[in-house]
Amino acid sequence: MTLELATDYFEVIATARSTRLLPGQRCLIALVRKTAAARAGEEYYQDPGNVSVVVFGERRDGLPKRLWEQLVGHGCGGTLLVRDLNRDRKDEIFFWVDGQACAAGVLQMVRSNQARWLYRNEGRFRAEARDMNRDGLWEIVESWLTVQLDEPYYSQIATRRCLFARKIWQWDKRRGEYRLWKVEPDWETQKRLSRDELLRTPGSRDILEQQK
Repeated sequence: MTLELATDYFEVIATARSTRLLPGQRCLIALVRKTAAARAGEEYYQDPGNVSVVVFGERRDGLPKRLWEQLVGHGCGGTLLVRDLNRDRKDEIFFWVDGQACAAGVLQMVRSNQARWLYRNEGRFRAEARDMNRDGLWEIVESWLTVQLDEPYYSQIATRRCLFARKIWQWDKRRGEYRLWKVEPDWETQKRLSRDELLRTPGSRDILEQQK
């Protein structure tokens, strides 16, 4: 089946199966990448890759039926996770697209041809879904360079001389969406790097030397 999708979409980045995405429907979820030629004046150029989330219904004859598709970003790679993130007994779709401007999101299928956004963001960050406090509710964790943060978060992290930060989004049951919970220093990433690597990190000169 993956080969069949690849001929249609150029590249299948990741796939997952679910029986809880839609009631009574076994689904195949795919993060796929397409390319397309575009024209600028007299010249043609190749699009770097339009990345979409696609939901297929699996049928007895083995051929997938495309139920829903959404363009979610532009890039060359990414990750996909399908599971019950907020303990509502239904699966959600989490994705992160690696590109010049990264994109991440959490989607919940309302019906076979309609989805609802629970979280969505774009920027130069890496994102993952993780149960940070082991309460069964998964948070969305964005990993940023401190220099890329807006105020007041840049000053809050930079004054602690940390070059990396994490934005953590937490499920808000009352609002029915993910809300920004906190922004904190990412000491785990900083401690893994050598001093030379730290000095080559954007923003290191201003952040590491500001309190000397």
